[in-house]
Amino acid sequence: MVQFEDVAAPIGLQSLDRADLVSCRATCKALCDSACAPLTAALEDRARAVTALGDQRVAALRALGSVSAAKEAHRQTVASIAAGCLEDRRACVRLAAVTAFLKAASGLEDYADMAVSVLGPLMADKDPEVNASAGKALLRLVPREHGAGKKAAQLALQQMRSSDEWVVCAALEVLARFAGKSEALVQSVAPLISWSPFWTVRSAAARALPALAQRGNLAACAALKEGASDRLPAVRRVCAAALIHLAASPWQPLLDKKAAEWEAKQKPKRRKVM
Repeated sequence: MVQFEDVAAPIGLQSLDRADLVSCRATCKALCDSACAPLTAALEDRARAVTALGDQRVAALRALGSVSAAKEAHRQTVASIAAGCLEDRRACVRLAAVTAFLKAASGLEDYADMAVSVLGPLMADKDPEVNASAGKALLRLVPREHGAGKKAAQLALQQMRSSDEWVVCAALEVLARFAGKSEALVQSVAPLISWSPFWTVRSAAARALPALAQRGNLAACAALKEGASDRLPAVRRVCAAALIHLAASPWQPLLDKKAAEWEAKQKPKRRKVM
């Protein structure tokens, strides 16, 4: 059976510019598949051009991430192009490259190791948005049981001292996914629930503790009990839910609450002196 691609190439698809190729892809699936390779090549030239402006490289990377193709070889090509742009001096280009790499590498086989080696250094990026985006991308690209997750956890641990709340939140998510049970990490994460000025970090720390601590861990339970009295309802809900997973008995938090309510009712009320 003759494939559409065999007919499309001789009639001039390879010579079309980017705008015409985009129009071809919107026509039908056959044209979409045929235009994919030349469109990727045209966008690659723009993304890797040394003289290209930052906005032009960002636009090219975003377009590459949107070029859909079922062929794994094409997606590997897009991932390689995006990886080459991760060292650009402009933060906007690095951020677009992370997004393009994530879209291209999702679902590819044996891409977890490359994801950690490519995106791992960006977890120390000087731009907080790039830093957090790299951590989020690793969560989607590296399976929980994969050996590369341990390296990702080590990189995330180095970002726990960051002053940016979103960088710390992303690091906590990576630790919760890949670090496993660790008393040392519990001692580092639990204090965040009480002294972090950011409610997002307090919530992220509470969500991470059940993955890091053994059931009945005293330090984790104490921190979550304190967090259950946080001034923000969102943080209190997360801490209460996490406490159920960590308490020595799942019913213990409810029993403690009922006991406190009962003791409050038993206290004699003072009579007003007339």
